[in-house]
Amino acid sequence: MHIIKAINETNRPEIIYFLLTAYVEALWQEHTTCAIPEMALKLPLTGLQDIQVRLAALGREFNAQQINWDKHDPDKLTEAIGVFGCAAIRLRVLSNQPGNTNTPTPEPCHA
Repeated sequence: MHIIKAINETNRPEIIYFLLTAYVEALWQEHTTCAIPEMALKLPLTGLQDIQVRLAALGREFNAQQINWDKHDPDKLTEAIGVFGCAAIRLRVLSNQPGNTNTPTPEPCHA
């Protein structure tokens, strides 16, 4: 998936937040047909902890929906788990690099 590749290749947290915001906005367009929890679609993103909370909510939804996939397509949910997980890991890696004292809180990014 291209967004995961882009997240993995950047060394700038603000680009990760930009990409993740764009991804959330795209998901919002289809949220009625997929099992993405609404709380995971709220903007703005407020930092690494916020992304981790959303990732946990996506995981809980995945576990809850496993027995009921006939109502929702699991592909978008598993994709979202991958994208949010990748962003969380990359932000953590960047925050632990020498010279970084913390991961900056993103500026709100709305289209």
